Amino acid sequence: MTAQTSGTGAELKVTDYTVEGDSIFTYYRVVPDRSGMEVFVDSCDGYGKKGWAHLNYPRARAVPDVGPCQKA
Repeated sequence: MTAQTSGTGAELKVTDYTVEGDSIFTYYRVVPDRSGMEVFVDSCDGYGKKGWAHLNYPRARAVPDVGPCQKA
């Protein structure tokens, strides 16, 4: 990923909504000199799990191609 090798890093925030209209924010982050991608999910789902989840994808190459997940 260019953001890792250029020394700048990058973050993408995606907002999605449940059927009921509750927001779910997903942050995809890459940092310089670290392989893979970190993913943070902030859910405000009134009918599901609320709060933050933090996941690592050490083999990620891009957002659609993240590979296997590891809990952080």
